[in-house]
Amino acid sequence: MDLQPNANAQDLLDALVAKYPSKKEELPTKAEPKESQRQAKRRKESSAKAVQMFNNRMERVQNEVTKTNV
Repeated sequence: MDLQPNANAQDLLDALVAKYPSKKEELPTKAEPKESQRQAKRRKESSAKAVQMFNNRMERVQNEVTKTNV
């Protein structure tokens, strides 16, 4: 790569693209297996539980802050 000391970002990008040409991405040969209904339900329940735990924690923190500010 022949670059000047004060090369701008576009010059650097052009030089890199010229030196490392992109490879064509291969398409996947097989589709990923679909999530079963049981797995989907479990994932949703787990996410809901995590959100609920976070909300409970935030509520406790807010209550503690309120107590200390009174």
